[in-house]
Amino acid sequence: MKAIIFLPQYFYWHYSNGIKDLLNNLINFLSLVFSFFSIPILLSTIFSPWQRMGERYAKGFDLSKTAQTFVVNTIMRFVGFFIRFFTIFIGLISFLFAFVLSVLVFVSWLLMPIVLIFILSLGITKL
Repeated sequence: MKAIIFLPQYFYWHYSNGIKDLLNNLINFLSLVFSFFSIPILLSTIFSPWQRMGERYAKGFDLSKTAQTFVVNTIMRFVGFFIRFFTIFIGLISFLFAFVLSVLVFVSWLLMPIVLIFILSLGITKL
């Protein structure tokens, strides 16, 4: 009997403070996924050499050394681009998955008390 008295308070909490807390947690979760992959940083450095690896150009002018340094630096930029691009791609896929999961959790949160009442009423009518 005490549970019946408690139900209105629970529903009030569930659809007021509970929703605010859930939305705050879901936003923090999405922010975590976005920050985990450092997508803004990777986008701003997408054409930088990988791990800042590369060679410095020699002093003076030696065509073969300059060409060799240019090729190595270009390769490091391509390596950096592909690794960063792949990481950004995986990060965006993960963010999309987390967003869909967050929407499902939110909808489930909204429907759960209604589903619970429906299941309980079905059980009572079967008695």
